[in-house]
Amino acid sequence: MILNYTWPHLFLNNRVIAYQGRPHIIKIKEGQCPAIYHQCSNITIVTGKGTSLSFNQSHLIKYQLLNWIKMNALKQVIGLIDKYGSEMGKRPRRCGVKLTCSRWGSLGINNDICINWLLICAPDYVLEYVVIHELCHLFYRSHGIRFWNTVNQWCPTYRQAERWLRSYQARDLLTWYAPIKSMKHQHQDRLLSKLISVEFKPSHKVDILSKNSL
Repeated sequence: MILNYTWPHLFLNNRVIAYQGRPHIIKIKEGQCPAIYHQCSNITIVTGKGTSLSFNQSHLIKYQLLNWIKMNALKQVIGLIDKYGSEMGKRPRRCGVKLTCSRWGSLGINNDICINWLLICAPDYVLEYVVIHELCHLFYRSHGIRFWNTVNQWCPTYRQAERWLRSYQARDLLTWYAPIKSMKHQHQDRLLSKLISVEFKPSHKVDILSKNSL
């Protein structure tokens, strides 16, 4: 079965979304305090006490869920950079996640890596590849043969990830955002699009392009 990466128009009980490359069912419950729990193929969203689970509350559930996804994406990115950056011998100055509609990852002039947080909804190997791709740019800024040789050494399955990023599933994932006329909702959308990042301490290791010296 091909997983549908199109976001639901309404975020209500039993809606299905893609998360980490697998279908997950949204379960909504009322509780004392807002919270989200992930177990197996369910994402349980606990709304605040007295919150109505009506169509009018769909946007509140949407932002609660997407903010949770965004924060989990940052944790995943930090973990991948810690793992591969340590092995490569170089890490970025900062890393962060941000919602963009045109690119999956980037490396700034100050060696800051930024990853599109929607990638946590894609298969795990796709997010892993994009992080490795940007880490390899710390050594080679251009997409020359040495760059791709290094990518291939650290991520031999990168071609599979590249194919997914060019697929209609990736395009569907990027089309989640629909402009909302309400000023209140526009403010919430800006918060979801805002960059959140962390700073890495300088690495004391020498530059190691690969496990086998190039």
